[in-house]
Amino acid sequence: MVDLDIALDRSSPVPLYHQVASAFTAAIREGVLPPETKLENEIALAKRYSLSRPTMRQAMDQLVRDGLVVRRRGVGTQVIGPPVRRNLRLSSLYNDLQDEGQSLRRASSRWRP
Repeated sequence: MVDLDIALDRSSPVPLYHQVASAFTAAIREGVLPPETKLENEIALAKRYSLSRPTMRQAMDQLVRDGLVVRRRGVGTQVIGPPVRRNLRLSSLYNDLQDEGQSLRRASSRWRP
């Protein structure tokens, strides 16, 4: 587990949970917390940063909603890798076969129920 130094400004109008979530987000995006890194539980993190457990829970919920961490029962909270991006396009069977260099007649003659 990585020891992340977070400077919280308690006099700021920005909520503490948002400050914590922003710090974790920056650490994940910069690679300080690489994918598959396990984070401490909420109680330990709250104690480390002198926060209440609900504040820490709200920060972790924000990270889960942003798709940066995942919670798994029995495993804990883990940093996840960036999502795989694929080009999505709509096509027809005819176009798919044409792209593969096959004709519709040849493909249909091979397939029999």
